[in-house]
Amino acid sequence: MYKISRASRIRSIAVVAVALIAPLLLSATATAAAYNQNGHLLVRGTGSTYTMGYPATSGSSSAGSSAAIAVPAGGSATYSFKVFNKGTTASQYGLLMTGGTTATVRFGSAVGKVVKIGPYDDRYLTPLINPGASLTYSVKVQLAKNSPQATYNTGIHLFPRDLSPTHPTYAMDVITLVTEVRAPAAGTNPTEIFARNGGLSYVGGSVDGQTAGAAPLKVGASTTFTVRLRNNGPAPTRIWAFTGNEAGCDDGFTVKVKAGTTDVTAAWKNHSFESPTLAKNQTKDYTFTIKRVNDGGSCGQTPKFFVQTTATRVYLGVAPAV
Repeated sequence: MYKISRASRIRSIAVVAVALIAPLLLSATATAAAYNQNGHLLVRGTGSTYTMGYPATSGSSSAGSSAAIAVPAGGSATYSFKVFNKGTTASQYGLLMTGGTTATVRFGSAVGKVVKIGPYDDRYLTPLINPGASLTYSVKVQLAKNSPQATYNTGIHLFPRDLSPTHPTYAMDVITLVTEVRAPAAGTNPTEIFARNGGLSYVGGSVDGQTAGAAPLKVGASTTFTVRLRNNGPAPTRIWAFTGNEAGCDDGFTVKVKAGTTDVTAAWKNHSFESPTLAKNQTKDYTFTIKRVNDGGSCGQTPKFFVQTTATRVYLGVAPAV
């Protein structure tokens, strides 16, 4: 039986800049009646593709999609997100950021108008967006100096222009910018698991629940993660590990695991995998290849793949691209 720590590691962060990159197809003037409830958010962290994930459910502030980037302690991460009008009429939308201490929203060179509404009064209004058009924003997340290894989340919530009061639980859509402080080469647990996408930084180790970010995948595309097992204990040991999907449904994706050229996918999936005996401070790497094969069929949700030992879990940040 394994034991998983689920203590929250969300810390307060400083979101230091939200700058407009390129408005597309904007109307000149907004009016009080210019709004609809068909706005959506798209987000990207690494790479050039965006994911829309799935819209937030009414009454939930934790739905929607996310992007993850790993940085050193005190480092910064830059994300991009789009506000997309899927409606049939031009509309303005409200944006609310949570989890940060400061935020500046800019539309071109102008600072966005702040509308004071209730306790969540830092709502920013977009310019008018035409049907089928979008606005693109850049968000720089700056971590405090000497930030410990942990997960630092920034939420961006999208609202109809006329909503009052503005509160995260009433958002039309939500995205989460997941900034991870990268893992050291060795943590404090006797046995540890790490993960990274491509040549990016490792996360995990002795910290549970971090995400190794990757670019969203279009149909037919694949991405590769390196999963590392490490023995920090005083004696040689074998490490038990497995992989799964918290979403419970991954119709649109396939996962293959290799140790060198040997396929060990079945053992990782059915919880029967054990590493070879590892000496003290020895590591063993495994290659996880995740491919998007279709639009998800009946799944209807973004997968949440993970790898895990008896001590910690690390997420493999795969999402569908739009």
